[in-house]
Amino acid sequence: MNLSLNSSPYIIKQTALSISLRAVCLIFRLFLIYYFTRTGRSKAIAEELAARYCTKAREIADDVDWQGPGGYIKAGYKAFRGEALPARYKKPYDNEELILVFPVWASTLPPAVRTFLEKEGRKRVICIPTSIGSKLKDREGFAKIIDLVGKKIAAPLSI
Repeated sequence: MNLSLNSSPYIIKQTALSISLRAVCLIFRLFLIYYFTRTGRSKAIAEELAARYCTKAREIADDVDWQGPGGYIKAGYKAFRGEALPARYKKPYDNEELILVFPVWASTLPPAVRTFLEKEGRKRVICIPTSIGSKLKDREGFAKIIDLVGKKIAAPLSI
């Protein structure tokens, strides 16, 4: 923003506050945000949270094509069986608190998310499962769970 001598004090204060908040976020990064998505809904929520907390949303990838009706059926089947698949993601440091956004598949964890949690643990994870109509059944051990259920969902206002 280009400030001149003619800028109102309100705009200057507002700009300074915005810059100060961004600096605080960058210095004291509160969370690392990870997501897994099939349709893009969980990614959108993760990106909204990442913008709010001045960080990046980090993808958990499994290199499986889950798209279309066949992918939907395959996803539900593998999740229902409790399968874990190899997952690619940038490893967090041991002392970082994590936010994990993912879709609920057959009332449980997608395989790549299961792998992520087996490697990183649940104790420091704030879990944000997304779903059109059901909740995650496997709820033990997380720092916190915030369910986002419905056709239209948005990132939670507070964590």
